[in-house]
Amino acid sequence: MIERTIRIGEKGQITIPKAAREKWLIKPGDNVKMIIMPSGTITIEIIQKEEPEDRLLKFLDKMPGIDAGKAWKRIEKERDKER
Repeated sequence: MIERTIRIGEKGQITIPKAAREKWLIKPGDNVKMIIMPSGTITIEIIQKEEPEDRLLKFLDKMPGIDAGKAWKRIEKERDKER
């Protein structure tokens, strides 16, 4: 979980913290859904057309000199260690 206090900008904008954007591969132009509950709780849901893993693989494929398959196996290995 990532929890941050953020300031509302002059025009009511909020900035999604960098750690969250990096973790969930959120980039400019992506859409999110904001849900405001009567209690005052605000939830922001990521609307993605593709899974984060697919976006990451596409990104890795564009990187010169990087084998996306090997990189993905390494990511999975690290993820397994965290569990």
